[in-house]
Amino acid sequence: MSSQLTFKIWDEQAFSDNQQLWQQLLEKSDADRLFLSWQWQYAWWKNCSCQKPRLHIIAVYEQQQLVALAPLFSHQKRVKKLLTIRQLQFIGCSYDIHDAVRSDNLDFIVHRQAEISAIDQVLHRAINSLSWHTCLIQSASRSSHVFRLLRALKTSKRLELLSRTTNYIVDFSEDFHSFSKKLKKKVRQKTLLHRRFIAEQLELKTVGFQETDAFIEQLNRLKLSRWNKKVYENQRLKFQQMFTGLCSQSQEISLLSSMMVMDDQVQSAFFGFACDNQGYFLQYAFDPDYNSKLSLGFLHLGYVIEQGYSQGLTQLQLLPGGGQSDPYKQYLANKIQPQVSIRIISSWWLQALHTLTKIKKKFG
Repeated sequence: MSSQLTFKIWDEQAFSDNQQLWQQLLEKSDADRLFLSWQWQYAWWKNCSCQKPRLHIIAVYEQQQLVALAPLFSHQKRVKKLLTIRQLQFIGCSYDIHDAVRSDNLDFIVHRQAEISAIDQVLHRAINSLSWHTCLIQSASRSSHVFRLLRALKTSKRLELLSRTTNYIVDFSEDFHSFSKKLKKKVRQKTLLHRRFIAEQLELKTVGFQETDAFIEQLNRLKLSRWNKKVYENQRLKFQQMFTGLCSQSQEISLLSSMMVMDDQVQSAFFGFACDNQGYFLQYAFDPDYNSKLSLGFLHLGYVIEQGYSQGLTQLQLLPGGGQSDPYKQYLANKIQPQVSIRIISSWWLQALHTLTKIKKKFG
């Protein structure tokens, strides 16, 4: 089959024109439906503020049929304030990119019925044909297609482990009552039992696409009060506005966002999306001064999880990260997915520089 496979590098016009083709392939793959959707990828690329970016979307065809996509780009970056190199990475990878929104579960998009080994060979050849010094793979799981590529590249290139993270997931295979019973006592109190203290004054408002701008303002206000910074501004805000605008034009991705209103004021905001019967938790924030005896964050997540069960979702991806004081995702998740971020160093002189730097650090 490999002799029947060919690849093309899509330019920006092809990227813009092939939304339908992209989404059709995504539906026939096991790739992430949110972060690898055309809407997310296109909005992220259009709002990427990096130095001299180049698009490198590798499209693999079997005769005339699209069977795989590698949504990549490269940009220039400085090393040791002396050298300029070109780094290859996935569209959506926020590592080393200023003011970029983080994406998770980034991978190649491969047709389920394609011959995987033949696809890997073509992608390997296509990536090696590009001009780059380093390649960054962010948050790859062991089951991903890109993780297999890392194994193939290990023999000829240097691999540097940057970080290990965990994607925390709430699996909805059981009912909400069974999920609740398995929570630790203190977590169950914070998430569910303390609802009685806010039941009379609580108004839980769901957010529609037409209300997104006003909702983002509230989310930023709450983030500012707790973390002393806004979550969406400048390029991050432009990305989110473009992405939600694209989503509102189709029914493939829906909002999973809500606000807890008490005392005529938004006290907590949860920002997420749903697609392919999966929920995604992107951001949330709450007023830390509303009631010091209650955890509005846990309470709001409890309502979101219950909503996910009632809507027939299969899971809610809490994604990597944690809170200011509590590892709340770890407490609520009943499934985890380990991930690694890797930098591949292709250039021999950069490999030598990296080795010298490690030796210097080791011996002071």
